[in-house]
Amino acid sequence: MAETAREREFAGDGQRVQEGRRELEALGVTRIGVDRVRRFGRGAEGHAPDTGQLCGNCGDGRAAIGPDGNVSPCVFTSGWMSVGNVHQDPLAAIVGGTAMAEANASIRVTDRSGGCDPDEECNPGTPLSECNPKA
Repeated sequence: MAETAREREFAGDGQRVQEGRRELEALGVTRIGVDRVRRFGRGAEGHAPDTGQLCGNCGDGRAAIGPDGNVSPCVFTSGWMSVGNVHQDPLAAIVGGTAMAEANASIRVTDRSGGCDPDEECNPGTPLSECNPKA
């Protein structure tokens, strides 16, 4: 598959995008998308997590559950925005609880000027449904 504009954009920042693409293609993966690094996990580079990097639809009918049972509104928030633990409380109570509502509210009021816009494509040529957790 030909290099995309997004891959060319990230080619100079040491991300090894083409190597990653070739490895995935060798494994048989045919739908490969590339997005910018967001300030979560290893991408944080010593910065505090930034809810402005989220799409804003976290926790909208979804939750992430870590291997330790901790629940968060989104896989990107799993390390720093726990709202409960399924080993202590039922998932339905956690998802419908106050902590989840407060976490979702704090995510929704954040400025998204530097984050993903859920009404636009994250990657040119990538279907919106792949970028938008609400779709």
